[in-house]
This record gives sequence, structure tokens and C-alpha cells, in this order.
Amino acid sequence: MRWGPFFVVAVFAVAFVACGSSDGGREELECEIKGYPCSLGDVPEEILQRSDSLSDEALDRFAAGASTAEVEAWLAGLDGMAEVESDAQALRFRLDGGRGTWVLREGAFGTRSAPGSGSPGGLLLRPTSSVFPHVVGPESDEKSAIVLSPFLWDFGSTDEGPLVDSILSGTRGYEGRVRFLANAAETATEVNIASFTGWDEFDVVHVVSHGTRICKNQPCRAAISAGTLQGLLPGAPGVTTLQPLFRDNLNQRGLELGKADRPRGLEPEPGPDLPPGTRRITIVMLTAEFFLDAYDQGLTDTLIFFNACEVFGREATDLDDALRGDSNVFLGWDENVDTSAAFDAAVALYQDLAEQGYPVDVAYERLEGLRTDTTSNPTANLILGDRHDGDGLRIRDVVELLEPGSDDVLSPSSVIPIVGTEGDGEPDFVPWAVRVDGMTPEFAPKVILHVSVNGEEIDPQPISNGQVDDKDRWVITGEAPLGFDLEEDTTVAFRAWVELHSGGESDDESTATVTGGMPLMGLVWEMEATSLLGGSVSESSSFPGIFVQMSLLRVSTATLTLEFEPGQAFDEPHPRYVVTGGTVTYGDRNGELHGCTYAGGGLTYGVTPEQSPSVRDDGFAPSVLIFDTTVSPVEYHGVIYTEGPDDAVLQTCPESGAHTVSYGGIKTWMIVDQHEHRSVTDRTHIAESIEYAAEQTLEFTLTRVK
Repeated sequence: MRWGPFFVVAVFAVAFVACGSSDGGREELECEIKGYPCSLGDVPEEILQRSDSLSDEALDRFAAGASTAEVEAWLAGLDGMAEVESDAQALRFRLDGGRGTWVLREGAFGTRSAPGSGSPGGLLLRPTSSVFPHVVGPESDEKSAIVLSPFLWDFGSTDEGPLVDSILSGTRGYEGRVRFLANAAETATEVNIASFTGWDEFDVVHVVSHGTRICKNQPCRAAISAGTLQGLLPGAPGVTTLQPLFRDNLNQRGLELGKADRPRGLEPEPGPDLPPGTRRITIVMLTAEFFLDAYDQGLTDTLIFFNACEVFGREATDLDDALRGDSNVFLGWDENVDTSAAFDAAVALYQDLAEQGYPVDVAYERLEGLRTDTTSNPTANLILGDRHDGDGLRIRDVVELLEPGSDDVLSPSSVIPIVGTEGDGEPDFVPWAVRVDGMTPEFAPKVILHVSVNGEEIDPQPISNGQVDDKDRWVITGEAPLGFDLEEDTTVAFRAWVELHSGGESDDESTATVTGGMPLMGLVWEMEATSLLGGSVSESSSFPGIFVQMSLLRVSTATLTLEFEPGQAFDEPHPRYVVTGGTVTYGDRNGELHGCTYAGGGLTYGVTPEQSPSVRDDGFAPSVLIFDTTVSPVEYHGVIYTEGPDDAVLQTCPESGAHTVSYGGIKTWMIVDQHEHRSVTDRTHIAESIEYAAEQTLEFTLTRVK
């Protein structure tokens, strides 16, 4: 469960009750209605001390075998007890002038295991569900998210926070705008109370934490942990001397404290004698009152996922009610959940939301068996709250303009040939392509696509007119009138948007260059190259007639993108293509040469245009591929190389012994003299094997991709 093993907790808690309004329309808190302190800083020192002492004694009684009913009866008979209630595994009491205190039994918590150990595995069958009208956040391509892992030190590999951060950071619109905060140690301070405020700026809020509730009387009360007291108040003394610190540092409404018995790991805090192998720590919890006070109108168009035990259920909706408002989606577990089951469900959900573009409700339905903890508690279910303004949310836009004839996203650097003849006096047409993600086939006919080119909209059509793949991604293509006869390359604005069948929109827009022609050899080529260094016995290239023994020393590879060099005319007879990116991997330099042995080395790096320069002023040849289109078949020549980091290798020689040598990072991948007359028979593919030197062979393919 999201409390960890053998976690016994006493929690000072206050719940939210929606009763009337005050403070400019904010719903009143239970503490305001009943007249007891709303913050820890307002609780008298002696009440804090007594609540703390009683919670310790209640935990001790549980450890000795007492039932919750027996502990409830004992507490109810004490002087100054304002209220007390219990159910099978939880108990809550409140002293006069104090805040509520919850005490949870060990049985309230589940087991822990590695991620993936308890799930059916994989994303499951496509469900039948509705398509939803809205996208999170404002009408902007820029989205943002916050991911909080206050117990990373506790959950370890079953804390999905780092992976959810990675998924969201790679999602369209979220690049550079995902804030991930984690407490890697029990006393860490990266996640603190302030981390749970200011959520108005985010479109996705994901919290991995511990949670709890009590549900004997209505309304049910739930709480989620913000971390340990040691982390939130570093260096603080024990709970009985914290009242001034509460007043100055933890005075927000809705905060609560708890005591937890945990397996001994770090040194225990001073306190009563505990069962062997356990220690008692203090935690800080947030109730619905905290969120109602921080977000009096709830959040707007936000996905909120509290991946914690017992924070949401049909009778426990106070956290959801405090945050959701009318336009959000809230998810949480209704019972104790194993950490691996919570991990698997969250990761699968965000994969569907981010990669597939599904709305939350569809992604939730697609979880199928992952919505239940099959590891330790089959009664634990992940609950999705009803959204008042429509059925659900998508976390990203799902419409994307493409370059016609490819999967590449349309961008200002795209070049699109017209349909027509440049300068013939007749208006031309422009091809377009649009992809729409996350639309199930049964609703595609109701989702209407609009496309405009150069400000002129073509007739709307359902996306079902396009082609769909097995991931519910639709590609729709067509031609739009340009409105004039193209006489020179022109920048044109493209826009595409869909009307979702329940209302609302998702859209995309970009500019691109339209042209009357295309380079004969295309715009983009992909290169796959291998450099083989070594052999068995070979003649020295430096000293003819001298043969050396040499085992295979290195196999290095490169994947490079070459693009039509800007500034050229499309009808340039000798077009140049330059390296714009890619990846190079140096293999291990292991083997023998001239009696010395070599070991180690090897690295991978991303290639930038600066590491394969197409223009030089130092006498060296530029890195460039050149075609000759004046002959048939077309011929090519050129040199392609990269200048990467140096590589360190251990060299051991009989005379000098072992020492590290560095090899320069310049690596040649293609070298073809212009007089060698190598041909490109089909203008789309090149495959060659060239003996570059006595000890080196180059093998490469070039494939036209655009």
C-alpha cells in the first residue's frame, strides 16, 4: 500500500464539510462551524501535548492486541474528549480546543513489491467509450505539469514520479514545463507545503504519496501526506515543543500531524519503547480543508491524480470536492493499494494520455484490470470522478499538421510543392495532411475537421474520411486552393482544427514554404554507416612490403541526417546535402596491434551540424554530399565525417607497459572522389563498401526519405 510495510499511523486530522459560505463565497470549514482551531498554530501547547500522548497510547494498545472499538471506548470515557469514532481499521478523536487525531491500525496497510509484479501487463483492449470535448489548460500549445514524490525515499523503485515526469516531459506542449519535486531522504525538503499551493498554473497535477480516511460517519474524511515533519521543519524538536514553530511555519489551515510506527532503518526518534524492529516518526498531512482554503473555487480544466491509498471513493469525496470544481478530473484509490499496482496503473494511464492522445475517461477504461489492485487487495479500485462540465479531459492537443507524404510535423522549415505549374497564369493548389490522435472509430464520423490554407477554409469533413491505424490515429489528406498562380517560393499559413462531437475544439497551426518545384534528389537523406578498423594480417599503408599482425580493433557506427543545403535553387545542377543531426557510436577498441594490446574505450554522442561542418576556412575538405544531375544516371561524390569527443583507451606494450592513450574524435563515414563516377540509379538509394585504407573499411547506405 502507499504507506509501506507495517506502517501504523496516528494522524491529527480535520475534514472539510460543505455547509454554507463565508469569506467571499468560500464554503465554510468544519473547524469554523464547530468553533475549534483551523490550524496547528492555534492549538494550545497543552492540547498538542495531550493529543500526541493519547495517540501514542492508542498505538501501543493496538500493538498489544486491542480492537478499534475497545480503544474508542477508552477514549470516549476521558475528560475533555469532544468527539471520537472508529471503524474496523481506523479511529478518530478530537479533544476540546484541539484538532482531530486519527489512529490507524497496522492492518490498514498493504504490501510492497517491485513495479509490474502484480499487474496483468501491457495496455489492454480498446474499450467502447465516449469522446470528450476539452483539452486541459488555456487555448495554448504550451502546457505545464507538476509531479510530486514526497516519499521517494520510502517507495523507491515503486514511486512512479520519475517515470511520469519523463513521459510528460516528452509530451507535445509540455517540453521544458514539467516541474518534478521529490524527497529522496526522510529529512529532505524539496517537497514541502508550498509544493501543494500554486497549482492554478498547471494543467496536470500528479502526487505520489500516502493517504488515509475514516468512513464510519458521513461525510467520510480523507487526507494525503506532504512528507515528514523532519523534512518540513528541518532540525525541529519533538512534537510537544512545536507550537511556536507551527504558529510561524506551519500555520496554514488544514494541516495535520501523525505518528507512524515503521521498520527500523534510520535512527529512531526519542520516544516510548516500541516493539522490536520498529521506530516512530512524525508525518504532516493535508486535509480537504487545506485544499479548499488554497483553492476556494477549485482548479480549472486540470487533471489531478492523487496516487495514494484511500483518498477517493463513493462515500469519501472531500478531497475531490475541494479541488475539482466544475471542469477538472480527479483520480484516486478507494482502498489500500499495493505500491506496484499503483505504479502500473499510473504509468499505463499517462502513456495513453500522452502518447495516444486519448481523453482521461477512455484511458481510464483502457486500464481494465489495472484499475484494481490484483496484488494484495482486490477490493481496491482506482476511481475516476465525474466531470461536471462534460465527460473528461485530454492532457494535450490531438490535431497535428503534417508534411504531405510523410509523418514529419509541418513546421516553418517545411517546403511543400504546389499542385500546378508555376507562372502559367492559372491558380495553383497546395496539398495538406492532418493527423488526429485518440479518436475511437465509432465516434470519428462525429468529429469534424476544418483546414484553412492562406486564410481560406476548405469544406469541413469528418475525420472518418481519412485512414486510421491500430492506435486510433487518423490521417486525412487533401488539396486546398492557393488562390493565385505561384510565381516564386512563398510562405503560407496552415491551420487545422476539429470540432469534437460533444463540443469544444483542438487545433494546430504553422507556416510553411510552398514552391513550384522540388530538388531532383529530394530534400532529406538518411545515412547509416559503419567503420571497420582492423584485420588479421595486412600490409602497412605507411611502409609497403611490411606486414603487421592486427586483430579487429573497432566497429563504429553512425546514423546521420543530410538535408538540402539552404540557399540553393531547386534546379541547382550540383545540389549539396549537409549533415544536420544524428548519432555516432564508437565501439570498444579491443585487440592487438604491433605487439601492443588495447582495451576499453567506446562512447555514443549526438551529432550537431557544427560537428560535421559543410564550410571550412582551414584547408580541410568540408563535410558534404554532392550530386551531379547533369548526367544520367545521376552521380554523387563527397566526404562525410564527424568531429566528436576524444576517446580514451588502455594501451599495454611489452616495453612501455600500460598507459592511457587518447584517440581523436574525427571519424570518416564516406569518402568518394568526384572522379570515381559512382551512380544513383534510382535516385532514392545508395549502398557502398569502400576500403578507405589498408586497415579500414567503410560501409554505408544513403536513403532518400523526403
